[in-house]
Amino acid sequence: MKRQGCSFPITCCTNRLAKPDSDGRLIRRRRRVAELDGRMAGSIFLMRSQEARIGKLRLLYVEPHARGAGVGGQLVEACVERARTAGYDQLELWTDSQLASARRLYARSGFTLRDTKTERHFGQDIGSETWVMDLRTGL
Repeated sequence: MKRQGCSFPITCCTNRLAKPDSDGRLIRRRRRVAELDGRMAGSIFLMRSQEARIGKLRLLYVEPHARGAGVGGQLVEACVERARTAGYDQLELWTDSQLASARRLYARSGFTLRDTKTERHFGQDIGSETWVMDLRTGL
């Protein structure tokens, strides 16, 4: 996968999330995988935050062949529903401002933009955004 001028495999990121933290403490992580026509179409992770009752949506990825088919929306919806049933009060995510499709998806799904700042990632200055959803009200 190529992103922001840097090439890395998505499995590198997902494998990191599947391991215990450096202190050996396991963090609850749930990965959802979507298929389309028998092929892997995308994935998303739900994990707990360091703060009580806050979940984090992480690493939403949709394969190029599945983009535009509603896979991203279904993955986000599944993650939100799982967060509610797990008892989280809030769900948050981080994205960068250059990912216009993802930002539109998050807004349509009920997330609101909480914070924007400029950070250096992949050798470039980009807009770093934190989005949140109050799961008690759905807003």
